[in-house]
Amino acid sequence: MDANILSKAEQWLHGGYDAETVSTIEKLIKENPDEITDAFTVTWNSAPAVSAASWA
Repeated sequence: MDANILSKAEQWLHGGYDAETVSTIEKLIKENPDEITDAFTVTWNSAPAVSAASWA
């Protein structure tokens, strides 16, 4: 797993999220690092870009 992805995932472990979320993140780190990598990169990179031209 990429160190940046691991760092982001670990922030979720200590970010005050509910126990279910923390448990899911812990499980993904240990058992399915590819899925957590996809979750952090696809989700964050899929937001549409907004530009001044799109406001016209």
